Amino acid sequence: IEAAGGWSTATTTSDYLAVTEQVPAHALELVLWLEAERMAGLADGITEHRLAGARDAVYGEWRAAYVDEPYALVTRELQQTLWNGKFAAQGLPVLGEGYAAHVATFEAVRRFARERLVPNNAVIVVAGRFDATKARGFVEHYFGWIPTRETVTGRGDLFVEPRPSAAEVTVKDAIAKVVVAARCEPGDAEIDVIAQVVAARSQRLVTAGLASEVSVDVVRRRAAEFRLQATPRAGVDPAGLATALRDVVATLHAQPPDVEELSRAIASADRDLLLAYENVAVRADLIATWSTIAVGTLVDKRARLQRVTPESVERTWQRWLRPPALVTVIGRPEGP
Repeated sequence: IEAAGGWSTATTTSDYLAVTEQVPAHALELVLWLEAERMAGLADGITEHRLAGARDAVYGEWRAAYVDEPYALVTRELQQTLWNGKFAAQGLPVLGEGYAAHVATFEAVRRFARERLVPNNAVIVVAGRFDATKARGFVEHYFGWIPTRETVTGRGDLFVEPRPSAAEVTVKDAIAKVVVAARCEPGDAEIDVIAQVVAARSQRLVTAGLASEVSVDVVRRRAAEFRLQATPRAGVDPAGLATALRDVVATLHAQPPDVEELSRAIASADRDLLLAYENVAVRADLIATWSTIAVGTLVDKRARLQRVTPESVERTWQRWLRPPALVTVIGRPEGP
């Protein structure tokens, strides 16, 4: 792939594994052939030696992402607190020390590859400049012969519900950080609009000198997350900032957005969506994610944004963002 002038990467989330390659258009057949060969032979290519090397690499990545990185302990604690009850009930691993210490067996890894990394359990996205008819022919030729297998992913079994009770956790981290988060639906247009409203309203915390920066993210997985996060200014008690962040979320109910504020938020959400879609690699990732978690197409998402109303924002707040559904994680630096 590098010789063809491209690059490749692989990522994993709690929901899916994604392999992305970006190459010049003339190399499309090459990457489809490579991916098909990997899919067909990956399980047989896993050896004890390769598994040991991969295990060490994953542990190193885990430490770099969740131990050595500032704020990472806050993020890790947030995921544990926000999802532990839900995932533990399904027997799924929870991000944390247990994950880092987990040692997958040789047979378990090979079985996973055989059962799950197969065409009938995959979404293939081709984005960019290509001939659609030729691309379909390549896919059918290189992937069509691979045997179909009965998968055990249970993709339709995870129904996200709001947390039944609030939680607040304080952890020692390298730099002070506060995150207020809630579970949410990944395809909910109201969440995207709410994120824009909250981002705008929370800037008053910077103006008031409580925070040096405030941001809002929507983590788009089947088990999606709404996150409002801030860095306290020097001398500001993180616990006080946490209260202020929760108050911003509460204002959505106490002071719902008017027509003008809602229009700005919808336009901003639509702009961000289109800007992201301009990058071909991001576009492919978005389409794959939306297909995997069944949230529709770009046209669907833009249409849903235009249907957001003050009433639908209130319904979304009532379901996902009421005080009992919020998790607050406060990161305090080591030392006095």
